[in-house]
Amino acid sequence: MVLVLDGDDRLEPSYLEEVSQLLRSNPAMAAASSWMQTFGVLEAVICPHGGGIESFLLRNGCPATHILRRKAWERCGGYDESMRSGFEDWDFFLSMLETGTDALIGIVEKPLINYRTAPASSNVRSMTKRLDLMRFIMEKHIDSYRTHVMEAMLDMESTSMSRLYGWESEILQGMTLGRSLSRGSEEFLAQPSYGDGGMAAAVRIVSSHEQMQQPV
Repeated sequence: MVLVLDGDDRLEPSYLEEVSQLLRSNPAMAAASSWMQTFGVLEAVICPHGGGIESFLLRNGCPATHILRRKAWERCGGYDESMRSGFEDWDFFLSMLETGTDALIGIVEKPLINYRTAPASSNVRSMTKRLDLMRFIMEKHIDSYRTHVMEAMLDMESTSMSRLYGWESEILQGMTLGRSLSRGSEEFLAQPSYGDGGMAAAVRIVSSHEQMQQPV
């Protein structure tokens, strides 16, 4: 087993014991890690999900800090050193998961990594190139995307719906409290998107707000 320690991370004392135990208990597990407690600009608990190849097609499900099996690294060829703009960890995990039909990446559901956050971190900067980096990853792992296209599309739709409901709640709360809406929110209500649940969300927002304005 090999520990990969990211430059922004500190480990809790039990990280090695608890994460390596996942690998010892499941031979199909190529790598494992844990949840993260962020510090610096953001203080939050980040909960990556791990899983098999289907779980990693739309998003990275494992922290850069992880413990891997040396043989999994040997089978997939290691990191792609041409990826200097970011997402090299995500690409590496996909490569490891493609080495076997039952390959998994495990996650200990405790924040055993302390992750430093900063506005100028490489992780934040890489998001400005997310679409280009995702295109590169999709082209490189095209066979996996073709095989699991339905799971990937449904996962993407689930994420979109969750974020839409969250935005819907924020807009409604702002209207109820008499706050000025952001320009993006005003434009959304004036011209909702169609075919992705946007129009239905706008109808719910306006209907709920009107009901709240009615006298009891």
